Amino acid sequence: MLSRLASMLKPPAEGNWQAGHIGLHGIWYEEWLGGKWQRLEIDGEMLVGQPHHVIYFGDENAWKQKPAWAQHRRDEIIDRIKSKFRIPDYEYDGEAILSEADKDILIRAAGGLSDTPCRWASCTSPALHGKQFCVTHCHPQSLWRQPTCPA
Repeated sequence: MLSRLASMLKPPAEGNWQAGHIGLHGIWYEEWLGGKWQRLEIDGEMLVGQPHHVIYFGDENAWKQKPAWAQHRRDEIIDRIKSKFRIPDYEYDGEAILSEADKDILIRAAGGLSDTPCRWASCTSPALHGKQFCVTHCHPQSLWRQPTCPA
């Protein structure tokens, strides 16, 4: 019991942040700041099959309702959480959250790219294998603010 209390009063040996599950659905992210742990809870949902979990990051405006220490660090915190809860076991939902590495994983999972262009209006990126749309338009979480074509 004392060792558990002592571990709560100092950062872990591997760094100043940690993350885990809250029950079956949500997740938590904690960071060692100002000599104590600061916690952020994020909604999620357990799924059946693959992926087995989705994490709901929400849009950028919703993030502004998070604690002050986290408000201007959305990308950094999301990247850390994604490094712990990875594709393909986890799926992410929210505005502007898929990195280029995430897109590469999704392209490989789809079997690569096809020779045909995406059917999204004015998009010339190659469609995913067996799909009619590119990775950006198949996974709208990758879009940044305006739904524009990456190529």
